[in-house]
Amino acid sequence: IPPEKVNSDHTDAWDAPDAWMLVQHDPLATRATPRPATDGFLLHAKTGAMRRVPYEGANVVPLCFVRDRSEVLALSNDPLEGKGLVHIDLTSRENTPIPLDDNVGMPLAAALAPNGREVALLCGFNGEGELLEFQFYVLDLETEAVVPLGKRARIGGPFSWLPDNSGLILKRFIPGKDTGAIEGRMICRMDRDGTLTDIITGDTPVVLRNSRRIL
Repeated sequence: IPPEKVNSDHTDAWDAPDAWMLVQHDPLATRATPRPATDGFLLHAKTGAMRRVPYEGANVVPLCFVRDRSEVLALSNDPLEGKGLVHIDLTSRENTPIPLDDNVGMPLAAALAPNGREVALLCGFNGEGELLEFQFYVLDLETEAVVPLGKRARIGGPFSWLPDNSGLILKRFIPGKDTGAIEGRMICRMDRDGTLTDIITGDTPVVLRNSRRIL
């Protein structure tokens, strides 16, 4: 990306939100950089223009858009405050931490529900269970309440909400006898009650809401 297209925190001119996507980017990175300094950016799909997500700390990992794509949920990474979930208004640049219990762990990915009121969070590294076991939670954007969805397991993303808000499409890892081999993957449905139903072997599922199909 040309340096002139990498802009600073000038989200005051926020417009056409559907044309922007969230990315991790290092403006100074070159290929095979051993220690990249990635940060959260907005990338315009048509022009290539970039704007840094206006996080007040040192570094942020953008997770998903919320509230008509005018706001962002992100994983904050600050030497003083540590890691946590933060809500960032792209117009006012206001940063609002969202408190999470210690047993929730670190939010690693997120997806906004079709109803616009809830966000599914994939969390891990809470000091319990196996290192590669993860847990889904549902965050209510109005009350900031966080409730578990299903159980800790060898599951992962990308994941998407079903069009009717009834659950998620995700993948689970299939344990094998050969610990040195790559694990198989199974695309699954997780209902609101935590029931996990296998659909087909595969990886990287994405729900296409308009056509009600899974890519």
